[in-house]
Amino acid sequence: MKNIALIGMMGSGKTSVGREIASLIGKEFVDTDEIFVSRYGNIARFFATHGETEFRKAEREISLEAVLESDRVVSLGGGAVLDSELMKKVKENCTVVLLTCEIAVLEKRIKIKADRPLITKKEDIENILKARNELYFGYADIVFDTSYRTPALSASEIVALL
Repeated sequence: MKNIALIGMMGSGKTSVGREIASLIGKEFVDTDEIFVSRYGNIARFFATHGETEFRKAEREISLEAVLESDRVVSLGGGAVLDSELMKKVKENCTVVLLTCEIAVLEKRIKIKADRPLITKKEDIENILKARNELYFGYADIVFDTSYRTPALSASEIVALL
């Protein structure tokens, strides 16, 4: 079985659902945002100091490392789909699962706070989603709505679809 890569908006459940999927199928779980923080520190601080371009470069490097290993479930950062070269490698090495979620639910899940550099007000969620939706759906092998499911239920239903 190929690796599984989870894509989607922040708040869609990539980390929590990804951990559950990995546990169910006996694969390693890797969260690229967690790796970023362990290497570079707080994402918002990095963004403010180095800018989005440098953030995307570092995110790309971490994401490539994650998806090119085998036997993994990988949670990619919400903006990974903006990098077509990265996503080409993701598609070659992974079954791509898009986690979707209703905007009202995303608003409840996402805390508008300083560690979300691209989301400083509620309207940002909808704007980012509109800007990325075509990419998200274009790269997805499986689309799954997590709006009203627990991570465990989402994971078991996704595993059944794989």
